[in-house]
Amino acid sequence: MVFDRDPENVVWLSENHCLLSDEGGVVRAFDIRRTGNDYQRPLWSIRPCQDRPALIALAPQVPDMLVVGSTDGYLRIYDLKLCAGNQSESASTQAATSESNAIGRVKAHAGALFSVECCPDENFAFAVACGGSKGKLTIVDVAESTPAVLDHFR
Repeated sequence: MVFDRDPENVVWLSENHCLLSDEGGVVRAFDIRRTGNDYQRPLWSIRPCQDRPALIALAPQVPDMLVVGSTDGYLRIYDLKLCAGNQSESASTQAATSESNAIGRVKAHAGALFSVECCPDENFAFAVACGGSKGKLTIVDVAESTPAVLDHFR
């Protein structure tokens, strides 16, 4: 598949599904079992970071929680089930509404984000490590910073 923007991140959802984010702020889900032209068509896509690179991480201890970071310094939290449920919408509608579909949004206080990763420890399930342009590591508890995230994934 050829993209109109360079890929930034790829993460596996399962043995058959992966997510790819690009420098234009789009996150797409793919099923690798598809063949021919269907292989190249995403299952769904969202645009959480308008015209900014999208960095993606999955929370291993919080099923279906997707964290998207960007050079605007914010983390956006999505529910993968809701993203997949919107796959019947047109691409332009999804792109326009992706920011409003986020469960939460929190400033990481690391400057422009270049790396994000969710904590694998169940005791810190909502902790996200961020590396950014301020040259430091920050840890953000997205459930504490945005109570809607804890309420949603509880």
